[in-house]
Amino acid sequence: MRKTTIYPSDKRIELDGGINTKFERSILLDNESPSCANVVFENGAVKTREGVTKQTVSGFGSGAVLDAVFNRTSSDNSQTMIAFAGGSGYYFSTNTFITIPSAQSVYTSGQNLNGTQYQDHLFIGNGGIIPYKYNGTDFTRHGIYPPVTAPTGGSNGTGALNGYYAWKVTYVNSQLVESDVSPVSDYKTITAGQATITIPVAPQSWGVASRRIYRTVTSGTTFLRVATVSDNTTTSYTDNIADASLGTTAPSDQGVPPLYSTTIYFRDRLFCNDPANPNLVWYSDLAEPYTFGASNFIRIG
Repeated sequence: MRKTTIYPSDKRIELDGGINTKFERSILLDNESPSCANVVFENGAVKTREGVTKQTVSGFGSGAVLDAVFNRTSSDNSQTMIAFAGGSGYYFSTNTFITIPSAQSVYTSGQNLNGTQYQDHLFIGNGGIIPYKYNGTDFTRHGIYPPVTAPTGGSNGTGALNGYYAWKVTYVNSQLVESDVSPVSDYKTITAGQATITIPVAPQSWGVASRRIYRTVTSGTTFLRVATVSDNTTTSYTDNIADASLGTTAPSDQGVPPLYSTTIYFRDRLFCNDPANPNLVWYSDLAEPYTFGASNFIRIG
């Protein structure tokens, strides 16, 4: 009776030998191949490489220069291609590039961009302008910049204030990270009353989600928290908080990143170069990529 040969045998052959071009094909091991073009190995098996697909760049507009391409991974591990061309930003969807509205004409066409990702944000700089961040929806400034104008205050009705007071304001981003304080208001005398405070509103590109108001005790110099205004649209607040009920002290070292052209994420910090001070590398606060303290630098020159 003729014996039947079964090949492969009952035992699985692991295709993990890879390519072998040193010997004749007839003497190669069962797990080796004389050619491995356009294949990948995974868990002992071999499969066709997924390859690439050519995409249209029509969404960039006619004659736009490609400045940078990034791959952004969101918190659910989905990935999106982010491209900058002609100084403007786009995201890739359904075989074309879609405009990021707040990222139009931000950069200079033809200037290279550099970026890194941390905490669901892509941080981007070109070394010439204020760096930005992108979370898949909002394209806003990387750092938390303080208000540039001082609040104003004045007496308004009967209340708990009775003395000589001044106010400051901070901005807060969507991650609850706070800026340094604004310039100080004029000191105002309030007699058994309350004060109406006019507070600054930040431009949309600053990424401000709320604001905090700080005030001195009567004739004091330390600024303590009065309240949080949970929006970036309200223009006034009525202060009727007694000195004894004021909260925490205002922040004092909430610096912004340099105008970096290179940045990298490492061990829960962002590290950035400083084109204005080439001897320094700046790093963000631990586990918080938005603020850079005054002493958060490494001297490398």
